[in-house]
Amino acid sequence: MLARGWELVKKARWGCAYMRAPEGFSRPIVVESLIPTKDEILRLANDLHTRDVQWQGIVGEWPAFYIRSYEVEQYRVDPFTDKKSPLPPINGCPFHSG
Repeated sequence: MLARGWELVKKARWGCAYMRAPEGFSRPIVVESLIPTKDEILRLANDLHTRDVQWQGIVGEWPAFYIRSYEVEQYRVDPFTDKKSPLPPINGCPFHSG
């Protein structure tokens, strides 16, 4: 929005901001933006996955990134015996597929 002439009035929590439109805008304000389709995003992710590369950049007008998921094994280590015991998979953890 700043690149389009909008002025930052106040930055709020959680990534929200109050903006002032440039001169000449009338209500309602319609902001056009390039939004990639689901198929475009899946095609990009599949290409990056096939080439086994991580990526960060811009898609349409939006920041985007791709990080390949990895299988990670976690262990609990007894501090007295150094014996390892596997931890059960954690549902929802991005590093687990269990």
